[in-house]
Amino acid sequence: MNFLQKNILSIESNLATKILTCKKHKKPIKNELFLKKITDNYSNYPALFIYGIGEYILELFKNDKLKHLIIFEDDLEVIYFIFKNYDLSDFLKNGKLKIYNSLDFNTQTAKLMFLNQNILFYHEIFTLLPFKNHNLKDFVEKICLETLENIKNAMHSSEHCLEGLEIFTKNLYTCLKNPSTKELLLKHKAKNKNAIIVASGPSLIKQLPLLKEIQNKVSIFCADGSYNILHEYGIKPDYIGNIEISTLPNIFFKKYFEDNNAIFLLSSTTNPNVIQTLQNHKKNIIITLTSSNFNHTFKLDDYGYSDTKFSSVANYLYHFAIGLGYTNIILIGQDLAYDENLNSHPKEFLHGSNLDTNRYEPIKTLAYGGKGEVYTHCVWELYKKAYEEDIQNNKHLITTYNATEGGARIEGAIEKPFKELCEELKQGKNKFFPKLEIYDDSRNYILSSIATLEKHIKTNIIFTSSCDLILKKIEPIIEKINLIAQNYTLEDALKNLDYNEIILAQEYIKTFKSLLFSQQNWESMSDILFTLLFANEPNFIKLQSLKTQNEQEQLINTLSYIINHQRYIKEIIDLLHQQRIILQNALSDIKNKSKVKT
Repeated sequence: MNFLQKNILSIESNLATKILTCKKHKKPIKNELFLKKITDNYSNYPALFIYGIGEYILELFKNDKLKHLIIFEDDLEVIYFIFKNYDLSDFLKNGKLKIYNSLDFNTQTAKLMFLNQNILFYHEIFTLLPFKNHNLKDFVEKICLETLENIKNAMHSSEHCLEGLEIFTKNLYTCLKNPSTKELLLKHKAKNKNAIIVASGPSLIKQLPLLKEIQNKVSIFCADGSYNILHEYGIKPDYIGNIEISTLPNIFFKKYFEDNNAIFLLSSTTNPNVIQTLQNHKKNIIITLTSSNFNHTFKLDDYGYSDTKFSSVANYLYHFAIGLGYTNIILIGQDLAYDENLNSHPKEFLHGSNLDTNRYEPIKTLAYGGKGEVYTHCVWELYKKAYEEDIQNNKHLITTYNATEGGARIEGAIEKPFKELCEELKQGKNKFFPKLEIYDDSRNYILSSIATLEKHIKTNIIFTSSCDLILKKIEPIIEKINLIAQNYTLEDALKNLDYNEIILAQEYIKTFKSLLFSQQNWESMSDILFTLLFANEPNFIKLQSLKTQNEQEQLINTLSYIINHQRYIKEIIDLLHQQRIILQNALSDIKNKSKVKT
């Protein structure tokens, strides 16, 4: 097998296909100063982001400190040349080398890039180094920086992550004792072409008389905040979504409505009090699992996974509409902006028309229709971008119409008056949905979930015990360092340090990191620890990446690195202790409910 074949087999199929369509290849530009620039300024960097591929790759990987090399290139013929002449397959296979086609690079690709292999932890040292000059370099850099900002904005506190875990475990048994997403897709897929997603923006009310006229011809997906509003206007939705971790949405479901065929599409983050309210009303519910390392270990694929990090409940329902095979999806009430009076919702909204008015700083965005601007805020911008990505990624299957007739423009959605769409929809057949059943083998899923909880508890105990041992070994070394620092001048303190102990402490920390990022521990604990890690790991990486002028500066950085890990490891142990309590309570609860003997 030649170099080209080996390299092509080591990259993702879309890029591979495009490279193979090249009729010719060309040598990359010469930039003889580039390697010197890297050596002089970035030799301590564990990750490099470079615009433009060249013959520097193997030379850079001679530096053992380099763990990841991410390259953006707009000329496929140059990639072809590099692949034809150099064997990079090992670096490509193990993820040390990533190559992106700049022409295809977008926010979704950037998000996956940063979240894969914890590239996100390198954000403090992120800089896009130009091997060559190209106008797409600034475009790629802008997308990367915006994506990093979006990820930071979507990040939850450690306390919120613990709350999310507790809610997931409380909802787990209920999830397994109700119909699955797979059952929904089997029974309801392709039953209708047309779906309307009803959000609760301030423009909603004007569309409801028309929606009432055609409600039997279309499938109606509604956000939780629109549920009672639709019923007040004599409209029965088919699917109602909720993904909110707080108890705020409970108010939308307190009142009982006769809609016993409706299905409530909930997330494993839905507050248990909301689920209890729906169960008291004997409503049909389906619970999907939020997509995360921890949740995927339960292997409950039949119940479905959804990424709700950057999404609203309407985005969540849009994904369901895609999965259910709708070819026309119409959005109403999806303003994603304030109205002219800075109201965020209609007056019929149970939490008030100005719920979001003072929550966030207003920012301007292009208005519906493309003329003028309206005020939105940073969270609505995230939701809008989520829509735009989904519309772009599914445009070959689905036509999305924005019939809100107000608010912000959603790029990619066809803006069309709701009245015109309703005239077309009147010609459709009346809808019909078969009843869903509960799996006979739900008992097996319960037993496997119990086993998974037990495995996570065991992993937690083993890892925290290892952390305790590592702490006991580095604490005496740190005490000596602090004692010397208190009693000597800087110059004398550095002379009195035991360098063998410093090397030993670094090895202990290296062992700790190896355990922390091992696959089993990462799957079990990353959901809980991610925010804490995000607050610390990038700073440790930045500290190690700094170019120092002399050995003294290097030593000071090393001591800071060691001392700060004492606090860091303690914080991790504390968080994992709280995780273990939640998991043990969950295990006891699910065993009691399912009457499984301990």
